Amino acid sequence: MKKWLLLATLSMIGLSADYHQPSVGYHIDSRGPDATPEIHLKFEHQSAFDYEDGSIIILHGLSHPYSLKRYHHELGVGYRKLYANFGFGMNFVYANQNSWGFYNHHIVPGIELFYDNFTLCYNRYLPVKTSVLFEDRKYLFHDVSEISLSYRPSKKYEFGVASHFNHQTKRFGFGGEVSAYLFDNWKLAVTPYCEPKSQHGVAFSIAYHFGGARKTANQELKKSHRFFFTSDKKEVEKVEKRGAWVGPYFIPSASPVIMTPAMYDAAGFIIEEPKVVTATTKPNDEKGNWWDWLFSVRTKPKA
Repeated sequence: MKKWLLLATLSMIGLSADYHQPSVGYHIDSRGPDATPEIHLKFEHQSAFDYEDGSIIILHGLSHPYSLKRYHHELGVGYRKLYANFGFGMNFVYANQNSWGFYNHHIVPGIELFYDNFTLCYNRYLPVKTSVLFEDRKYLFHDVSEISLSYRPSKKYEFGVASHFNHQTKRFGFGGEVSAYLFDNWKLAVTPYCEPKSQHGVAFSIAYHFGGARKTANQELKKSHRFFFTSDKKEVEKVEKRGAWVGPYFIPSASPVIMTPAMYDAAGFIIEEPKVVTATTKPNDEKGNWWDWLFSVRTKPKA
């Protein structure tokens, strides 16, 4: 309920904005000739309030549905101050995503510098959860700094390069973008990217922008709409191979009582508690039982 109230409030505020830029499109990400391209829808909306003193307030909203139940959402706000040939701005974006089968969130503070037709941006991606164990995988979400430089010879064409530094892996990644508006409202974009020892590929997008091409004052926030993470599959081995069998214990009793051994995992934690079992047959009725118990090797669990 709170989420819908917030969205309704932002929508009502946005109605009084000077600029409205809703868009809908497709995003296609191809990660090499052997990988199946990832395709998903894109819904974005940005409203801008343009004041006479050169101040601009930006309201940003985005939704990337990957399927009926998995998606990436963003909400953000920005401020810009523009002069004749120079300007600066700052923004703050919140995002959540559940494409892995669980939710994670991050916050992205950013700053912008404008000079003539150039825009320099810095964004910091700060995950709320840095480590998540889910099913048989372990996910590590990374703190990343990103800087990008773009050139707009006109409001219909844009060329940009970007680089990011992953503070966990200590690696740089690189990317670029070339975009153009066709027939006033259709925007085509090509975005190659490369992350050494991780992934590389190229993304394509086509979208219809109802508000057409944008000026410097109301251009979209420049940031990556993604979470930076790595994941590893946790190998689950059979207990019989790595657990330690410590042998039985006998409890004095009128009838034969046996304490079954505890079972341990590879880290030394008990995964099966000892159990007290009353013998229903004579020891020699089961061939080898006493021999195995008496001459079993009793070892400590491996660390």
